[in-house]
Amino acid sequence: MRKIFASIFFVLSLAGICAAEPITVQTARVSRGDVSVSREYIGIVEPVQTVQVKPEVSAKIRRVHFRDGAFVRAGATLFTLDSAQFSAVAALRKAELASAQAGLAYAKKYLARLRASDKRSVPAADLDSAESNVARSEAAVAGAKASLQLAQNDLAHTKITAPITGKTGAVFMTQGNYAGAGTVLAVIVQTDPIRVNISVPYNDYALGRNRSFHADILMPDGSIYPEQGTHDFDDNNVSTATGTISQRWSFPNHDGLLIPGASVRVVLKPAEPVMGIMIPQSAVLSDSNGKYVYAIENAKTARMRRVSLGSEAGRMIEVTSGLEEGQSVAVQGIQMLYDGAEVSVHEY
Repeated sequence: MRKIFASIFFVLSLAGICAAEPITVQTARVSRGDVSVSREYIGIVEPVQTVQVKPEVSAKIRRVHFRDGAFVRAGATLFTLDSAQFSAVAALRKAELASAQAGLAYAKKYLARLRASDKRSVPAADLDSAESNVARSEAAVAGAKASLQLAQNDLAHTKITAPITGKTGAVFMTQGNYAGAGTVLAVIVQTDPIRVNISVPYNDYALGRNRSFHADILMPDGSIYPEQGTHDFDDNNVSTATGTISQRWSFPNHDGLLIPGASVRVVLKPAEPVMGIMIPQSAVLSDSNGKYVYAIENAKTARMRRVSLGSEAGRMIEVTSGLEEGQSVAVQGIQMLYDGAEVSVHEY
């Protein structure tokens, strides 16, 4: 029995000695550095404008002035429609205007004669009738002018021009076909500049909301597209399905290398360095209350510190609150630590 008590006493004594020994940890200094990171997103190339070319009058197509897939400039003639009927109508409306103007001139002269005559010899009814004829003639001239303008507009519409500068697709109706008003003859997309739409996770958007970024496109061969993008648009809501917000960037596209509908990789990088407090990610622990680290005080005592974290930069992570520059934190051996634990420090 005495031997048993002696053994128990020895074990308890040894445990006490072990408990008193400090826990060995490696530490790292809390430092200030560039916490900006590049983020990559998948983007969809979209044209700034897409326009359907439609005739405003119905007529036979006399000539197509471009080839499928051609690059056209705003104002260039794309289609010529048969104008014979519209020319004839315009000539008729012009003649009607001339007749109305002649009638107005006669009515004004007749009214002037009546007014110049002795009022006693001119019945009041005749004077009223003459004044009414002038008013009707003026209305007839205005109506004839409007009819002539409409006819001239229809005649002008037999020449269909490009409303924007861009690239055409396939020609839907060729020479000799009858094109009704509103029929789609071709589609033009504006390709320079061109937009790239990306979906940005809300957390990324919130962190970078007050920062400016450079946007680069990674081409399929790994090269960087020669032109940088400019920020064009942020949507006004976050998708409930994906938790992302739609963002558009505009890129010069002089050579037409970026084609609408293509998927590209877009890299956003802060335009200027973003300085902040950084620690190794290996120092961070978490529990039900959030993230924390063990700060080492006086090179011998571990103290739990709750922290708020920001951007990741490789093996480092930004600390937005909870630590100050110059402090030390445990990065290895932290699994055995507790608040107030005595430590033996080795610098990381």
